[in-house]
Amino acid sequence: MTNTIVKGYLNNETEQLHLASCGDPSLPKLVLLHQVPSHLDMYQKLMPLLSEHFFVIAPDLPGLGQSQALSSQNIELMTVHLIKHIEAEFGKVDYLFGHHSGASVAAQWAANSKVKALVLSGPPWLTEKQRAGLVASVADNTPVADGTHLVNMWAKLSAKDPQADLSVVNRELLSAIACQGAYKQTYQAILDHDLGQCLNTISCPTLVFAGIHDPLLTGVKPSLFVLQQGCTISPPNTGGYICDTHPQWLSEQLIQFFQNK
Repeated sequence: MTNTIVKGYLNNETEQLHLASCGDPSLPKLVLLHQVPSHLDMYQKLMPLLSEHFFVIAPDLPGLGQSQALSSQNIELMTVHLIKHIEAEFGKVDYLFGHHSGASVAAQWAANSKVKALVLSGPPWLTEKQRAGLVASVADNTPVADGTHLVNMWAKLSAKDPQADLSVVNRELLSAIACQGAYKQTYQAILDHDLGQCLNTISCPTLVFAGIHDPLLTGVKPSLFVLQQGCTISPPNTGGYICDTHPQWLSEQLIQFFQNK
């Protein structure tokens, strides 16, 4: 069935990339890029809804989920790694969607390798206050005897979106524990990445939005200001887990936007 999600690995002698795909490979190719500290399962509701129109590919970013970490957790290196492996396996990618941290990777991908259209959900164009607190705000995932590290991580991850089901927060908690040092390292990579300069080089149509309670809503306006073909929409009343809480709405927006490009 074309709406069945298939998981597997792309391997060579030194690198291993875990990903999922869904749909008919002859359809236009759409890559979904997840936030930190999540993994590809944040798209398990969205992928089947998109598979009638696209061949959908969702990788675990390097160092997260079940993908092998790279020698350096920086956005440029991660993006080159993803393009190399995914396009070698499936051919040229047509469309990109990135959420939060994944929006930085999606933007860098569109800057490196031309695509037909791009969608960014909650782009991490950070204010000075957000930049100052980002890495420090990562709850320490180092185990302690009384388990308070779990409580601290739960509090941080659940605050991203009070509407999200507890199963979503639990998934994010387990992922945060599993990715160990890559959690904070990838947040640092977001800080080090010049998202504004990257967006300024992108010429394809780009849709940018964030939920009204998403902490990264502040990144929408400055992103639109520098994009050559930027536009936005008004999302539903949601926070930082829109892919889990509103998959039907999101799939409709992506299908409409991409099919008109």
